[in-house]
Amino acid sequence: MLRTHVAIDITGGLPTVDSDLAELHAIAQRVGDRWTRAQVASAAGEIALSRGRYAEARTEFEECLRLAREVGAHVEAPFALARIAETAYSAGDLDDAERLLAEADEEADQHGGVYDVSAYARLLAALIALQRGDAGRARTECELARVQTERITVPGQLTAGLDTVDAVLTAREQGPAAALALIGPALGAAVTARCAERVLAGMAEAAARFLADADRPAEAVRVLAAATAWRAGLPRSAPEATAVEGLPERTRALLGPDRWAREEVAGAVLTPAAVVTALTGS
Repeated sequence: MLRTHVAIDITGGLPTVDSDLAELHAIAQRVGDRWTRAQVASAAGEIALSRGRYAEARTEFEECLRLAREVGAHVEAPFALARIAETAYSAGDLDDAERLLAEADEEADQHGGVYDVSAYARLLAALIALQRGDAGRARTECELARVQTERITVPGQLTAGLDTVDAVLTAREQGPAAALALIGPALGAAVTARCAERVLAGMAEAAARFLADADRPAEAVRVLAAATAWRAGLPRSAPEATAVEGLPERTRALLGPDRWAREEVAGAVLTPAAVVTALTGS
C-alpha cells in the first residue's frame, strides 16, 4: 500500500503501480475487513484519477467513502469526499465539485484537526475559483491553504498546486513576466520533490501560457511540447485543457508552420530539469 501511494505521487512511478494494485485487491478480498477495502479503493481511485479516468475514479472514491463511514473512519470520510470533488472538477463539473467540497468541509469541521484534508480542500476551492474567474476568492482560499500547511508535513504536489495558483493570480494582477519569475523556481522545487509527471506538466503548461503572453512564442511552444511529452499520452483534465486552449494555434500564427514545427520537436525532448533551466536561466 505504501509503495503504491508513493508511486502515484513521484516521477516515473505511475507505470509501476498495476501489479501492486492487483496484489492489493487480492489481499483485500482475502482479508475482507472494510478498512483494508476502503484503503484499496482509495488507491485505485488515485490511480484512475492520475490516468484521467474520472468516472472510474469517482466510483472507487465513493466506495472508499461508503466503507469509511461504515467503520467510523471520521478522518478518511472527508478526504474521500474531497477526492470525489476533485473528480468532478477534473471532469469539468464545477457545480458538483463545489457541492461535494462543501460537504467535505462540513464533515471535516465536525471532527476537527483534519488539517491535511483542509489544506487540500482549500487548494481545490482555489482552483475552482480560478475557473469561475473569481481571483479574490482564489487568493483567499490559497492563503487559507497555506495556513493549514503550517500544521502538517506538506506533500510536494500540494505545494506545487498552491505555487501554480499563486503564479496564475500574479499573471492576472501583475502580468506574465512577474508570473514567470514565480513559476520557474516553483517548477524547480517540484522537480526536486520528484512530483508526478502530471503535476510537473500542469505547471509547465501554465508557464507556456505566461511565455506566450510575454511575447515569447518560440519558448512557449517548446515548453508546451515538453509538458505534453511528460504526460505520455494521458489526457489533460478539463480545466487543464481550457488553460492551453488555443495556444498552439496562437503560437503557430506568430511563428509560421515551419518554425513552429521545429520548436515543437525541440521541446518534446526537454526534461523537466531542462525546462526549469530555460525558465530560470540556472
